[in-house]
Amino acid sequence: MTSSDRHRLGRTEQPAGRRLSAAARVLVAGTALAALGAGMVEVPVAATEKVATVRQPVVATSIIGASVRGRGLTAVRIGDPRATRTLLVLGQMHGNEPAGRYIVTAMRSARVPTGVQIWLVSTLNPDGSVANTRRNARAVDLNRNFPYGWRSDFSSRLYYPGQYAASEPETRAFIALVARVKPDAIVSFHQAFNAVDDSNPKTARWARSIAKQIGLPVTRVSCRGKCAGTMTSWFNARYPGWALTVELPRRVSPAMQRRTTAALLRTAVALTPHPMVPPKPNPPPKPTPPAPPTPIPTATLTPVPTSPSPTETPDPQPARP
Repeated sequence: MTSSDRHRLGRTEQPAGRRLSAAARVLVAGTALAALGAGMVEVPVAATEKVATVRQPVVATSIIGASVRGRGLTAVRIGDPRATRTLLVLGQMHGNEPAGRYIVTAMRSARVPTGVQIWLVSTLNPDGSVANTRRNARAVDLNRNFPYGWRSDFSSRLYYPGQYAASEPETRAFIALVARVKPDAIVSFHQAFNAVDDSNPKTARWARSIAKQIGLPVTRVSCRGKCAGTMTSWFNARYPGWALTVELPRRVSPAMQRRTTAALLRTAVALTPHPMVPPKPNPPPKPTPPAPPTPIPTATLTPVPTSPSPTETPDPQPARP
């Protein structure tokens, strides 16, 4: 084979690799709607792709459900699926709090230590993210919709908890993911109170450690009114592991992004594996009076950036976690 032949062959091989990447992405997106009825579908990343940035020997994407408007909800696993220590990272619960998604993007290319697997959910609220609103497409605050301590009353429409506990498909998808992977810990990112929550004695030690590594203060992040139906309170009550909230500042610098990624990796290594026991059963929801009508957000939809830059994080509206 002449040098010109090799050069020509090299030019024809690269587009095929790009087409394979595009096909994999289309497969993940196209499966999202079917996932509602079929449950979670795991799509391994193609092992034949030799890209300079690929540093994880085992990476997989799971379709865990779909939003109210049918947008796919995905979870990415990095690290060894046989690892005994499991960390779950949620980048975004509220649609107008995007900075945690940048942390998740950075985590996808991190070197995962031996004995650890990390599950990454970029957003649980793609509809709210597109509309830049806290709530989902049915105007429900997902962080008031989990089936622990759920209440039908609310202090503001901003915190509307839904017609009943776990009424929203996004909430149910996350509950199913947790039941499947049984993480030893969950770190959930919010904005923009610039602190790590230590309100639960179960998580106080971890909150201090993570806060010190990131460079954030530790404080009790209270809700406006009663903290009812939150994701962290649900997990901390139902599972042996722990879940805590990290409130990022309005703007996350590249340096803070790097510190946060490193803190998550160190936290995963330090986790104590918990036995694979079934969670405590959720109590059946109590009958509630019809909820007041809630408008569906009608804001002009704008796409979420696929290559986020931490220096261009939009300023979210401050709200309670």
